[in-house]
Amino acid sequence: MLYKKPWWEYPEEPHKRVFETAGNIRRNQTAQEDLDERHFRLYSGLPLYSAFTFNLTFDSLDAKFTMNVVQAATNALVSKITKNKVKPTFLTDGGDWGMQQQAKKLDKYVFGQFYKAKVYEESKKVFRDACIFGDGFLKHWHDSDGNIHFKRVFKPCIVVDQAETLYGQEPLTVYEVRVVDKTTLKQKYPDFSKEIDEASIADIPFFVDSFESNMHLAVVVEGYRIAHKTKKDGVEVLHKGKHFIGISTATFLYEDYEQEKIPYVRMQYIPNAIGYYSKGVAEIITGHQIEINRMLRRISRAMNLMSSPSILVDVMSEIIDTHFNNEVGTIIKYKNNPPIYNFPQGVSPAVVDWFLTVYQKAFEEVGLSQLTAQSKKPAGLDSGKALREYNDIETERFAELAQSWEQFHLDIADAILLHSKQIADQGGKPVVLSPDKYGAQKIDFKSIKLKDSEYIMQVYPTAMLPKTPAGRLAYVQEMLAAGLVTPEEGLSLLEFPDVAEITENKNAFIDDIRYTAYQIIEDAQYNPPEPYQNLQYGITYMNSMYLKMKGRKLPEERLDLLQKWINDALSLQESMAQPSPEEMMGTLPAQPTGEELPPI
Repeated sequence: MLYKKPWWEYPEEPHKRVFETAGNIRRNQTAQEDLDERHFRLYSGLPLYSAFTFNLTFDSLDAKFTMNVVQAATNALVSKITKNKVKPTFLTDGGDWGMQQQAKKLDKYVFGQFYKAKVYEESKKVFRDACIFGDGFLKHWHDSDGNIHFKRVFKPCIVVDQAETLYGQEPLTVYEVRVVDKTTLKQKYPDFSKEIDEASIADIPFFVDSFESNMHLAVVVEGYRIAHKTKKDGVEVLHKGKHFIGISTATFLYEDYEQEKIPYVRMQYIPNAIGYYSKGVAEIITGHQIEINRMLRRISRAMNLMSSPSILVDVMSEIIDTHFNNEVGTIIKYKNNPPIYNFPQGVSPAVVDWFLTVYQKAFEEVGLSQLTAQSKKPAGLDSGKALREYNDIETERFAELAQSWEQFHLDIADAILLHSKQIADQGGKPVVLSPDKYGAQKIDFKSIKLKDSEYIMQVYPTAMLPKTPAGRLAYVQEMLAAGLVTPEEGLSLLEFPDVAEITENKNAFIDDIRYTAYQIIEDAQYNPPEPYQNLQYGITYMNSMYLKMKGRKLPEERLDLLQKWINDALSLQESMAQPSPEEMMGTLPAQPTGEELPPI
């Protein structure tokens, strides 16, 4: 067999070789394609590839499952796992205050990019894909204006040669196959109008059928071959990869690719023992869904045939048929035997019990209870402590999945840092507005002076308290009873929308003192204490901040400002405690007026 060069070794115009390679991979991996088709049908009831080409008939849109346990379990998992937004946090290893401030700025920068690029919205879609197909993919790139983008890529659009990833390692080459309207392509690549007209949707074995109504569509393939490094005479040498975008008849883009990773972040549900692709909810409970469908058809047919009520009338009773009507209190005259109303049992109770057992076991197979899927709590669990214990027991089942979900967000943060460095190296301005307690702060990535070796990343949920008002109230009450927070701090933790204004008013003195400390520590800006402030709380809080920041090596001039505020507050407090001259005059004994008292 003659050796053919791979497309990334072509000097130019490799579109024919790219489509040939991607097509061969699809043909050799039809089993994976069939799995994707089956899992998508189980979840949505729609044929996968007809959905791509919008050739949906009434038959394909008809609901096939009246009890779709795959969809119910997937939606319940998506809601349970993604309800807490995971936030990457940067921690320094024994760094001083300056290094900690740099880590804090990096933390805010990445968090701001998460919101700007709508990462949480896209990651939720990726997680749903992982539940359905086993894997979900999030693509990342940056544009010429310095904006970083993240976009969910539908899993069946990703083509990977599993021969490269037999033992689960990351692929060296990846293809993304998309269907694009030809008019859109001509607008973006006007120099290739003739080639675009000649392209066909059937140029790659990606779709089951090709219809004349889809002649306005073309298949676009984007391919990446990653770079790699070798050492020569003790010096690292980068061997560049390639990046391709094109159709079967033209190459739109063919450039060097200098990254050692593909530009996709992958979310895995349960990794398989071997191979690249993972196992999802649909694959795990396929057998349950098939049994549910079979039993449902059997029960439905039996109910239609055998469960219709009837009236048994003795032929000798001389009952007139027209006497049976829908009126209340109808009088029916008869002889001998009265009519018998027959309500046959269409299905055995054992069959119904088996059906319900299979349905419930499907949820248990993926670690869910049916109550969780229905957003119900078990009977008798009313206290906040009992509910938390119940949630902890159920959550343990998802420990591995939760770790994958957290690692997925850490990989997103790595991608943000990678693109930010590239934008800065290209002369761009990687700047973002990051939300914080006091509004929004503009963070410039170039101002962050922190090496990769000086920090580690961890993840935390953006909110640790319970989500429901009752659960949050019970949790805060427990903290108050234990003396962990003051009543004012407890009120601020509730964050109920209907008491927000009351909370802000009651906690205004706390926010004022904390903001004063924030300005000293962050900006070296000093605002002296005022008589209207809660000086006692301010002295206690500033003293705590002084001791904490002293251990973190806050610059001396800022520590001095904290000390100065404490001393000024003590002086102000002392002066306010002393009586005024007018008050002192009012307490002195009366002076003689020179007039004698009259005799008694």
